[in-house]
Amino acid sequence: MLQPQPLTGTHLTLLPLTLPQYYKFIYQQAQLEQELDLQYQGRPVEGAFRTALQQRYLKFLASRQQPFFHTLWLLTMPKQKISIGNIAFKGSPNTDGAVEIGYGIGSRFRSHGYMTEAVQLLTDTALALPSVRLITAVTAKDNTASVRVLQKSNFYYTGSSDVYLYWAKSSI
Repeated sequence: MLQPQPLTGTHLTLLPLTLPQYYKFIYQQAQLEQELDLQYQGRPVEGAFRTALQQRYLKFLASRQQPFFHTLWLLTMPKQKISIGNIAFKGSPNTDGAVEIGYGIGSRFRSHGYMTEAVQLLTDTALALPSVRLITAVTAKDNTASVRVLQKSNFYYTGSSDVYLYWAKSSI
């Protein structure tokens, strides 16, 4: 079983949440902030985001053997004692070794390169694993900031629909 460890970059540390911490992130954020000694300043946990987190939490609960792919990773700035966003895989790699990522960041932290650093840290770590050959991402066509994050993180464009753009990054 691959136990996730914090990943440290130039400006950020990606902190993987345990199952109880993931629950607190969704339902008891003040308790989690106190436990981690970090103030959360990322995207508010409400609406569709909350629903997505709840669904991923249930997958994490059911798939304890692969916490690396099912946990939520907080983008933290330990010196400032803040968490500015999050990033996660949307499940385990499929039989072809492909896995999708999703991410979000607090609005005041956009356009500073933080999300690019987080995407690079997590995807490079995942692509070094034997079970991962391809990482995919989906962005809304009008989300130019997310498109730029993926381009800077060496993802390549693979196609589109009426609303979305599709991206991939491979280990080859």
